[in-house]
Amino acid sequence: MRRAIASAVLVLGCLSQEARASGRHFHRGMDGRQFPGPSASELLPLLEAFGRSDPLVCELAVNAVLSGVFLNQAPGEEPSARKWTDVLGGSVTAADTVALLASRLSDAHACVRRLAAELLGSSDSPEALARLRTALGAAGAEERRAAALGLGERGDASAREPLERALRDADASVAATAAWALGENEDVRSVPPLLQAARHPDARVRRAAVSSLGNFEDGRTQPVLLESLRDTDTDVRRAAAVALSEGEVTPAVQRALRAALADASPDVRREAAQALGR
Repeated sequence: MRRAIASAVLVLGCLSQEARASGRHFHRGMDGRQFPGPSASELLPLLEAFGRSDPLVCELAVNAVLSGVFLNQAPGEEPSARKWTDVLGGSVTAADTVALLASRLSDAHACVRRLAAELLGSSDSPEALARLRTALGAAGAEERRAAALGLGERGDASAREPLERALRDADASVAATAAWALGENEDVRSVPPLLQAARHPDARVRRAAVSSLGNFEDGRTQPVLLESLRDTDTDVRRAAAVALSEGEVTPAVQRALRAALADASPDVRREAAQALGR
């Protein structure tokens, strides 16, 4: 178990990052070959090792897995690092692996839930999509949140309506993740529910909705973003400044951003200044 964790963490030091292709998790060797996704028997020991590790170590290892990397040959390289890079690099397709990952959407460890959600979300398997949609209605809030995370990674149009319903979830962390996922999907039909979510009682949901609205070139977003630039929550105001800089910079936006240069938060002032610069 410790060797598995060590190998995954070693990836951080001996891997060079390769961008994801079309938002999908992938891995190619130095010769350009595409590797198949992991089997359940290959993945299970690693999931168990992650679950037993220190939370920070687990998070670092998961970052390595999800970064879409290729291995550089280095003197003294840990041999098993190549194995784990190859195993975890491909898209998940096997039914037993999909089932295993779906069962870990409710894992006690946040990093394991995240890994399961993102591997399912990056899979092109219809069964993986079905499992994520089912989990979005689970009894446990952490499982619902993981499902929303996976659906945002997936970017499938069929997830729009379930995610929009999740904006009304009683758990604010689930609603916030759903707001983020809708922004990742960039379906203009989600603009109205995101506008409503931008006025949610919980700042986490408002912040996620405001950030997502910045992904849409839609005139309906600007009045709400200008309003959000005066929100009581610092992070919401900061997100609004960023979102406003990504749309049409009208005189009203310029005036609002100039006013934000006097904001009590240095983070908001910095984002407003950068937005005006852009």
